[in-house]
Amino acid sequence: MDQRLWQQFLQQKIRQPKRLNWCPLLLLWLPVTWGASGNNEFKETVAFAGITFQSGKKALPVRFPFSSSIVKSEKLNRHLYQAILKKPPQNFTLTASILDKDEGYKYAATLLLDSETVSTEQLMIDHTPWFTWWVQLSAQLLIFDVESSQLVFTHTLPVIRCKDIDEAPPTEAMIRQRVSDMLANNVCGKPEHLLAHFVDYLHTAPPPGKSNLTQFAVSSVVVEEKANAFIPEKFKADDMAVFKRYVANQLTKAMAETQGIAVQPYNADLSVLTMQGRFSGGEQTYNLILPKPYYKVDYTVRGFKKVPFSKNSAGEANYYVAFSRITVNKNLERGDELIFSQPLQFGQAIPSSSGSSGFAEWVFFEEQLLSLIYKTNTDIYSDTTAFFKMQGFQRKQKRGFLKQFEALKEAYKSCRL
Repeated sequence: MDQRLWQQFLQQKIRQPKRLNWCPLLLLWLPVTWGASGNNEFKETVAFAGITFQSGKKALPVRFPFSSSIVKSEKLNRHLYQAILKKPPQNFTLTASILDKDEGYKYAATLLLDSETVSTEQLMIDHTPWFTWWVQLSAQLLIFDVESSQLVFTHTLPVIRCKDIDEAPPTEAMIRQRVSDMLANNVCGKPEHLLAHFVDYLHTAPPPGKSNLTQFAVSSVVVEEKANAFIPEKFKADDMAVFKRYVANQLTKAMAETQGIAVQPYNADLSVLTMQGRFSGGEQTYNLILPKPYYKVDYTVRGFKKVPFSKNSAGEANYYVAFSRITVNKNLERGDELIFSQPLQFGQAIPSSSGSSGFAEWVFFEEQLLSLIYKTNTDIYSDTTAFFKMQGFQRKQKRGFLKQFEALKEAYKSCRL
């Protein structure tokens, strides 16, 4: 080789390591910078399954007669996804791809509507008939494993309820507009709606692979014979399935809201949840396998009672009372382990027109039942509250209650989100 070319070759070999030594330093520096900024950390991609309904196809028009058609006609899936883009999840990336094309996506998220309830009751006020009516919607944020059809995360959204009173019963158009507003506009004029709640909770939801699904589940609602006389007929169909679902959803909401715990959607079968929605590019029923809950809640509506309080020419005031029992068991392989079981009651004096009776008084009993469910998760915490004193515990009963309650608080603590 020519001496001059040989010298050039040697010089290149000598310089080359200097360039090679600098490159690893750059590669080591760059990841540290990305990790510190937090903007380029790996995030799981979750498919958006849209708005679904806790129902099979045949039951959809019965259980969700208004919301199911509104979601489709008003294109609320698209509206919801656009809202998510403005406030995306912090801990994972959401994609709008259809599930059957998402071979690379392990998880999917959905807004699951689990209850649509409409009620109208007639009251007499100053000898004039009035109609009180309300609409209630309840839903859950669910994240599930697409490959195994397993639920991996759930968060109960606030139950939204709008109540009104008119001289005439509401028309179907009025109810439909109310449901539409509550889904995506407002609740009785308040600037909140179900879709907004979903976006807010999705924004802070944990990564699906790191979710802790230690959870509660309402396993049963029992209605004793003493309560039947005051419950409207519309709630009694199919072995009171509508009423039981209504009570279970109220209890689920109260536990999730006041204790901050994971509560899976109420289902008579604790192993499989049926969802109706847009899967695999079209409407179909999707069966989701539910994990075994750590704690089971059994709720009994024991009865209702009206006690005359005062009476005059204008009307009367009655003491309306609701009675229940709540039982919590740890769900073990060897069998249930009792954590908490107590009969509870709540009542208030409510003025009403003379002559009101029967189903017309359901609006008063229902108010006490809802208060009882909520106070069971709040006012029972202190023996100084009026609700606690209303239980009438004797000293021995009080000691037994407080001992059980400590175990219940530990159960709640283990299921906090």
